[in-house]
Amino acid sequence: MVPTEGGNGHRQPLLHVGYAKTGSTWLQKSVFGRPDGPFLLLPLLDALEYFVFRDDAETAPGRIAAELAGFRTRADAADAVPVVSHEVLVGDQTQGRYWGHQVARRLQAVFPDARVLMVIREQTAMLVSSYRQHLHVGGTETLAAFFSRQPGFEATCRPDFLAYDRMIAFYQELFGRDRVCVLPFELLGADPAEFARRVTGFAGARTASAPSPSVEHPGFGAATLLVRRRLNRLAGGWTYADGPEPPAGWRRADRLSVYLDRLIPTRVQAARKRDLARQAAALVGDRFAASNRLTRELTGLDLAALGYRTAFFAALPLTSLDPLPYNPSLAFGCTPARPRVAPRHDPSRPLLHV
Repeated sequence: MVPTEGGNGHRQPLLHVGYAKTGSTWLQKSVFGRPDGPFLLLPLLDALEYFVFRDDAETAPGRIAAELAGFRTRADAADAVPVVSHEVLVGDQTQGRYWGHQVARRLQAVFPDARVLMVIREQTAMLVSSYRQHLHVGGTETLAAFFSRQPGFEATCRPDFLAYDRMIAFYQELFGRDRVCVLPFELLGADPAEFARRVTGFAGARTASAPSPSVEHPGFGAATLLVRRRLNRLAGGWTYADGPEPPAGWRRADRLSVYLDRLIPTRVQAARKRDLARQAAALVGDRFAASNRLTRELTGLDLAALGYRTAFFAALPLTSLDPLPYNPSLAFGCTPARPRVAPRHDPSRPLLHV
């Protein structure tokens, strides 16, 4: 593949910005982090340091670009696509951190020529997975409290955060529609090799052997986590402020959870898993149907076929209910990278051909 260059002569970087709980660890290990692969991954903590945790006075674009110049030069020398990846760059619904728009502006200021990868997940499954992670890191809320907002207080997992069209549209506005790729987590579960192929093609990276499918962080059973929620009231949690090493109380609770996970019968775990899924489905309902329709229009993804709720409301105009043209090459919303030989915005291109 012909190397894709930005306006400064470097390879166009790939920014993988989230979401959390969409296979990010697998991507970082099996696709971006392979020693023989076509990508060079910026250390994950560096991604947080440069674009999330520094204050505005320390995030001048020229300053960060200068600090990352060596990283981009190493990528060029290795014929690799430089990758900035962290699943919480769009925010972290498991711990109630919502810095996504600020981070997006910082990324665009430093890497105006970048391509952006975003992975989404059906909202009921996302809520369950996010809640499980919330309990694992020390949360004590019920599922309803985790996902609900009281006047004057903010929910840990803000429902509007799972309206994916908002963040997708914001990134498309910053970087251009043709440079934002949205892939469904469901594709990763069904065909990891195809998922990796689409990421590689979109980034303009050289072809690599298919990564090995694997399950990262399978987590504790649902019954174990319900006990863990009560343990967390005594043991405390593990947040961004605690640093890379978990507190002693969290480690003790985690060891006990390992023991409980082996002790609790499989049928009990399965029953609690079903209960949790039913609760999540009741909380989500068709709350995101309108957002999912907008996401489909922005990306070309056939979300209904992937299990996302796309039921319409009577207030929607009838013209919005017409089916979108289906093109298998566009089914996952991404086009392969190519050398930039034309202006970024071409008004003659059809709306969905991105």
